[in-house]
Amino acid sequence: YKTLNKSKLNHTIMHISIGCFDYTFNYLPLTHQFHTYWSKAFYLFNKFNLVKRHHYIKRSFELISKLGFGSVQIMCQDPKQMPFNGSQLNKLCGNLDLKTSSIGGYVDILASDWIKFKEIVDYTRKINTNIICVHSGTPKKNQDNWRLFKDRFTDLIDYAGSYDIRIALENSPFNLVKTEKDLIKATKLIPGLFINLDFGNLNLVSKNIPNTIIKLKKYIIHVHAKDSINKKGNFYFPEIGQGTVPFKECIKNLKKINYKGPMVIEYEGNNNPLLDFDLLFFVSNIKNLNSLNF
Repeated sequence: YKTLNKSKLNHTIMHISIGCFDYTFNYLPLTHQFHTYWSKAFYLFNKFNLVKRHHYIKRSFELISKLGFGSVQIMCQDPKQMPFNGSQLNKLCGNLDLKTSSIGGYVDILASDWIKFKEIVDYTRKINTNIICVHSGTPKKNQDNWRLFKDRFTDLIDYAGSYDIRIALENSPFNLVKTEKDLIKATKLIPGLFINLDFGNLNLVSKNIPNTIIKLKKYIIHVHAKDSINKKGNFYFPEIGQGTVPFKECIKNLKKINYKGPMVIEYEGNNNPLLDFDLLFFVSNIKNLNSLNF
């Protein structure tokens, strides 16, 4: 923390991640939301100058390694904008004894930019991971969203599967697949589809997340352990333990289904990146996570 150049805060915010197996740390560009990703999570967002990203990301990798973090999850919405190619990234991680757990390919599959998915798969092939986490896309008027979703995801899964890469669909209240019912429908529609279950997102539209874990145990290969609150349609994402997600029951059921995949603790703050930068949030999440005994 002392090595950070605070004068760069107008360009970046610091994301700190903690996990029971691995620790990660990264820089992200200034955004309206703050996320803390736990266990094998490092997101590279593509919103500032490529040269700066190369510099900051390299420094971030070096710092997380020095801090004892073990792996990274990389966000890739457009491979052409990534500051490192596959071999460079593998070399950087290898030199720092870091692993890559998955790629975050969060592009809108129901919009025109869905064509980037195959490029993301091609990029993932060059990296030492076999999971791509995705959203279901934003529903559009005057189109059959579920038909389009099925057609495009089937095509994507067939292509990714030919390279032994698995696609993990994340539920979101802002996308087509929101609820447990939607997740079940999606897995029945598309053979070979897996799930990245986001606790906080599901909590905004459902109150029985532990039961969902049991129902979808065959498909869950990735988890976002995020807290949330739904106040009359207004969504809030506080630190772990301050929302209404029943974490103890969720963790209990993850153990029950013998879940062994990545666990990402995601913290979305109060839209004030400078405040969210405060390490008090980091310390608070450590204490709350320790109490879960995962």
